This record gives sequence, C-alpha cells and structure tokens, in this order.
Amino acid sequence: MRLVPQARRIGRGALLALALMVMLAGCRSAEKRSGAPAPAGPPPEYGKIVRVHNERAARLAKLWARGSAVITWIEEDGTKRVEQGEGHFQVVQPSNVALSIGKLGEVLFWLGCDDQLAWAIWTRDDKRAMVGPHSANTRARLAEVGIAASPRDLIRLAGLAPLPESHAGTAPARAPDGTIRFDIDLGPAEGAWRYWLAPDSLLAKRIALLDSPLGAEIVTSSLDVYLPVTLRREGGFFPTAPSRLRIRHEPSGSSASLTLESMNDGGGPRLAPANFVLASLLDAYNVSRIIELHSPEGQ
Repeated sequence: MRLVPQARRIGRGALLALALMVMLAGCRSAEKRSGAPAPAGPPPEYGKIVRVHNERAARLAKLWARGSAVITWIEEDGTKRVEQGEGHFQVVQPSNVALSIGKLGEVLFWLGCDDQLAWAIWTRDDKRAMVGPHSANTRARLAEVGIAASPRDLIRLAGLAPLPESHAGTAPARAPDGTIRFDIDLGPAEGAWRYWLAPDSLLAKRIALLDSPLGAEIVTSSLDVYLPVTLRREGGFFPTAPSRLRIRHEPSGSSASLTLESMNDGGGPRLAPANFVLASLLDAYNVSRIIELHSPEGQ
C-alpha cells in the first residue's frame, strides 16, 4: 500500500484506538453463568438462522443513537491510555457509517464511510483526515498502519449486517455454553467472521473478525442488552439492537466500550446526507491536511 509520508508518522497506538472506536469496542466482560444446563439437541439449520437474523436486519437499515465511549489502549512505550467521550452512532446500510466522539458538546473525532471511501477525521489541534477507498482496506493493509478493522466493519460488529442467504460449508454447532456458533467467509474485501447466537432468540451475543477462514480471532465484539429501536412509520413491535457493545483487539489487548441510548431510525434531520459525505465533513471541520490510503496497483 502506498501511503503519503505523514501517514507513517501517526502513532500505531492512536490508530489502534481509532480502529477500536470505529468498531464500538470494549473490554471483554466475564460471561454471566447461571445454574441452568446448556440447551441440548441439534442446532437450528443455517437457513432458519438467516431468516430470523435478516428479518431483523432489514428493519434496522437505518439507525441513529446517542452514545458514550471508553477507549483503552497501550502506547508504543508501554503507557496505558484511557479516554472517555460521548457522541453519536449513525448507520444507513449497506455502507454508510458515522461515529463521532467528543467532550462537552465538541466533536473531537469523526470516523465514517460511504459506499466507496472510508475516513477518520481529527478535528482539534492538528486537523487532519485519513482517507482511502474500501479497496485499500484489506486486512494486511490495515495492519500496516496499526488499524484492526475498516469503518464499514462497524455494521457487522454491531450485529446489524445481514447474513449471506446461502453460504456453502456453513454448519452451525452448539458451543459448550449452549450458544449457536458458525463461521462465514465473505472474501478478501469483507473478511472471515465467527458468530455466537443466543439459543432461544438467535440474537448475536458475540461476533469475531478472523485473520483467515477458520483462523484466529483478531477482534471480538460482545453484544448485550438488546433494546427496541423506534421506527417512525411503524407501531407495535419494534426490532431490537444491542445497546452495549464491547470489543477487544486480541493481539494488543487494546479495547473500548460503547453504550447506546435513544436508538431510532433517524427521523427528521438526524441522518442528514451530509453526515456521510467526506467533502461536507472536511469543510465543516476546516480540515486541509489529507493522509491518503491508496488501493493496490491496478485497482
């Protein structure tokens, strides 16, 4: 991957924290265990899992929420850093993401993407933006600059992205704790993933980004406290989304956590198109220093 010289001077610890914020991450919590025995019997077929999951995902095509975040990472000199902030999490599937983090009403950091580009914008002091096409965000290229995942991965790590309707070789199995576990490989651009679902509701409880099909976990996401997402034009039963997301970058131990509230489908001006337009964001935050991530030769 070609990088402008400035990109290589950005601290790996800061970028890793950025990546974890992208993914709404957090420290892994201890699993709650009850005295009830784990469910027995064969797991549901993949077709049923897809049907249940994708019916909910289709109703969550748009999501807006307030959020509070705690990010923990280790600097190159071994210093542990912890940052806290509040902001907003916005999604318009399949590819529009906006995550803002700030303090006292001031946005300090904005991370997002559209269907072609992904970006991270620092709005204070040395105003700068890191920008690149999704084709530049392969796992190997992201690792070169210390980023664990692409902004677009946020949708899947939050349990919002649909599952592929047909996936050869996917065989759900029961994990020792009774959850339903299976892997999917979405190819080089989107990566390989592992899911753990609650045995009764089939809601995602844990999702992992793998370093290769059937490989080791790079990033783990724990999803808890599913709450209704208000839909303006629907009544009665609303779909649910996790209000607490905890993700950990396994190789480094860096982590972050996000708590969401007031989840809805973005009525009024909330999900404004400008929130997902890079030029509008650069202008709004007066950013002129651009650090470019390039696609491989020929792409």
